[in-house]
Amino acid sequence: MYGLPFATALSTALSMLPAADRTGLGDSELSISDMRAWSMAKAGEHYKYTLAFRAIQNILAPIHRLPPEILSRIFVEAWENRRSFRLTHVCRLWRSILLNTSEFWAVAISKDQFRLSPSDDSNWEDSNAEDYFGAAYLRSAPRDISLNLSSLSFKGHLQLIDRAERITTMRFYAHTRDQLKCLWTVLHVGMPRLEDLAVRTSDKIVSWDGPKPCLSTKELPLLTRLSLPASLFPSSWPNILQELTLRSDHVPFRVCLDILFGSLEDLLSLRVLDVRDNSICSNGPLAQPFRAFPTLELLRIRSDRETVSGVLSLLTFPPSTRIDIGIDSRPPFIFDHIEEKDLFVQGSSLDGVAALVDQVTFRSGPTSTICGLTEGTERLRITASFSEWSLPYFEHAIRLFERTGAPVSRFLLTQHPGQRMCTMARSWRVLPAFPHITHLALHASDSICDDIFGDLQCRRMVPPPDTMLPSTSLPLLKELTVGVGVERGTGWLLRQPASEGNISAPGGAVAPHMRESCGLFPGFLEAGCRSGYRLSRLEIFSYEERYGMAKAYSDYIASHVDLAALAPGPVEREIAPLRAWVDGPVVFSGHRLYTDA
Repeated sequence: MYGLPFATALSTALSMLPAADRTGLGDSELSISDMRAWSMAKAGEHYKYTLAFRAIQNILAPIHRLPPEILSRIFVEAWENRRSFRLTHVCRLWRSILLNTSEFWAVAISKDQFRLSPSDDSNWEDSNAEDYFGAAYLRSAPRDISLNLSSLSFKGHLQLIDRAERITTMRFYAHTRDQLKCLWTVLHVGMPRLEDLAVRTSDKIVSWDGPKPCLSTKELPLLTRLSLPASLFPSSWPNILQELTLRSDHVPFRVCLDILFGSLEDLLSLRVLDVRDNSICSNGPLAQPFRAFPTLELLRIRSDRETVSGVLSLLTFPPSTRIDIGIDSRPPFIFDHIEEKDLFVQGSSLDGVAALVDQVTFRSGPTSTICGLTEGTERLRITASFSEWSLPYFEHAIRLFERTGAPVSRFLLTQHPGQRMCTMARSWRVLPAFPHITHLALHASDSICDDIFGDLQCRRMVPPPDTMLPSTSLPLLKELTVGVGVERGTGWLLRQPASEGNISAPGGAVAPHMRESCGLFPGFLEAGCRSGYRLSRLEIFSYEERYGMAKAYSDYIASHVDLAALAPGPVEREIAPLRAWVDGPVVFSGHRLYTDA
């Protein structure tokens, strides 16, 4: 060892090691590479010891002796409500650190709600809210502030003006007209750091007809997100808005769609437009020109059918925009001839979004949802209660996806568990719009599956039956996935051995279960083969929901019963005959239990 270079330094380093680590080291002839490997192994071993010793030291250290920066972080994370101020009563050190931790006070303001207009019946906290807010604001410097106000007095609004330079987010609920006037005054004076503003009003002032704000980037240079009732929007706001939400549940005062969209003319940077305001109305044909939003990424509409149609007819947006439409389920008036009105105006920008859709899902139930996906990403969603009276609107929604160029190739039809599938979801209403699909997935009860495959069997018969109903035989269909919905508790029954179940046949409950599931297909598959339509893959599974809302996707599977492993004989016996009508694999992928939504 002494022949090695730097022998003196090496000997000094070795002398610092514990005797147990140096045992036998001096007598052995180790090469340099061996010494390096030995030292690295020992270093890793002792590093673990070092970490353990430090952890023991920290665990046993009294909390009041933690470094101030760690205590500050603990105080910030410990905030729940104003009772968290009791931390200042522990000791003088804690009190001093907490009072000087600006982030703690910024969090205290952002997670609290202030009433800066105390009334006679206010509690102690509300009556001292203005003083508390002022003190908390001063101690939060220089942090940005997120403020939540449930009311505002004249004195409070003066205090707000003096402290507006650090407020970046503000949520405000106005109970009276005077409070709303105070807010307008604060905004007119200017809030240079405000980025996000949300205003809500009580039903007492929903019909506000007083002066509305005429604001620009001079007063609000950074405001990009705005949320308020539609009755307060027809005015001037900064043209740099990127997200606009019009939301109110009150309807005594109606806002005309023409006037509302006239105020959107200069908002060319808008990325999100969210219209969920019951006060918006459409009075006949709209004379307004199109409003172009070249950067729009999300358009969400929740309203009645006339307003939805009016909004879509007034806007132009790129095909990459994500659309979320919710149609009010209110039945039409007795003299409302809905069949003469087109819900979605042909030639609108909505057609451009639908043209990129390559997969459609239809979830049927009391409230049905039609979704259009592009490469697995949802681009279009239409939610409505498609009852008998709204049949024309259902047909309008389906027609969005009818096209010959780049047609929809994948379709998923699901039934809400425990709910009757609406008539419009039956195959003779839906499938004619998708004659070019190559992949079909159906998740529904056994009776619904039987109806749909029975209808498809008739369409594939040669010669076809004489009927006036529009339909299609799906000549391009190659892959079929069917989930057969069964009653709750079936999964438990299928797990039981034959001797413990109620069914004494070999395989217990599996055999009749397989017989019912696979018995849906022979007529449909045989009719397809006679017409020259053969599948390349068939997958079958059964499912039940856990709490009444199933999701027909693998991400929501709570458990899975592999019936092929549990009872291979009954499974193969029912699957084998189907292979004669399918060119590729026929798979039974078991019984699934889904979690609720």
